[in-house]
Amino acid sequence: MRRLVFQKKSIIDWEEVPNPKIMGINQAIVKPITIARCDLDLPILKGQTLFRPPFAIGHEFIGEITEISEDIAEEFPIGTRVAVSFQVSCGHCVQCQKGISNSCDTVPMTSGFGMPPGAAHFGGALADFVLIPYASQMLLKIPPHIDSIAVASLSDNISEAWKLAG
Repeated sequence: MRRLVFQKKSIIDWEEVPNPKIMGINQAIVKPITIARCDLDLPILKGQTLFRPPFAIGHEFIGEITEISEDIAEEFPIGTRVAVSFQVSCGHCVQCQKGISNSCDTVPMTSGFGMPPGAAHFGGALADFVLIPYASQMLLKIPPHIDSIAVASLSDNISEAWKLAG
């Protein structure tokens, strides 16, 4: 599969990587269908942030579930449209239970899609497919009548609002 990678200042390029695979419980593979541009994306590409390349980009997205682990298949059937939190969090550790999911104890600090250091492990949304760990925690169903373009930034804005309110 292909994913878009920030290679160096002002340079992005597609790279081939293996297709993601479901390796355990509570996981989904999502095909991104709508991706929003974050306010950080242009400064990243211009080399105006502390983020150092290379890393996969894209973190605000709506996707469609293409594969799902058996334990959550009834909750998230294949074909379901979802917003995916850009912040990776388990939903069960002490920090997540306190509502501080951006400080999840289960994953390294600042784990997420499309920005370092998390992008090295989790990839980015500008890809053919994205593996979602902790899917029941990280996915928000989007009803079919909602325009995915109108809500593509939910994956960032809802996570950030929750963090700031918490």
